[in-house]
Amino acid sequence: MSSHRNDLSGVWPNDYVPFTSTRDEIRKMMVGLGTFSIQANKIRIQDYPFQPSKVYGSMELFPHQISSIDISSRPLTIRTGDELIFVPATETENLSMFALAHQIPLVKRDNVWGWLLEPFLDTEYTEETHQKLAVLLSAYGLNETLVRLARNEVATPMFKYNFDTMLWEWCCLGADDVLRAMRVACNAKDFLDFYWRTMSICLLPDEFGNT
Repeated sequence: MSSHRNDLSGVWPNDYVPFTSTRDEIRKMMVGLGTFSIQANKIRIQDYPFQPSKVYGSMELFPHQISSIDISSRPLTIRTGDELIFVPATETENLSMFALAHQIPLVKRDNVWGWLLEPFLDTEYTEETHQKLAVLLSAYGLNETLVRLARNEVATPMFKYNFDTMLWEWCCLGADDVLRAMRVACNAKDFLDFYWRTMSICLLPDEFGNT
């Protein structure tokens, strides 16, 4: 872990003790996104890990159920209804061709959760970074109070996710990462609530009304 971290936003939790996660917790946090088989007229998904999702476990998605696809994000995302489905980056070419074949809009969505989670990266978090992110987040209606509340809620699980697992991600975290962390920290009822709040942030409209 970087020795140059600055707790500028009050997110360092008092109850976080490094490297105390159990082996089972680490296994659950490091879960994959499942298996995606992108076929001519459908996408078959198996072992999707996030239980509140409509595609949890195994399911098929058809073109009419998909409103947009983002192949610029990591992981890739498929929007269906009010949620994003996270797709491994290895499917970039297949998903791009599927979108083209079925005239599904390709979008480039900002990583709002990435900005929220930046204090939990294994890198220096400076006052300059803090102010820059505040401007970006404010364009999505997230003021300083909302940002602080969101970060405080996920702080201990995110430190466990990035450091107890020895992931040590220093570049970028996202919504799929926070869901992996919180599925271990929450009971089923609380995770259901957190999942849909996560999606609502993923799909916030920016200052121009884009989602």
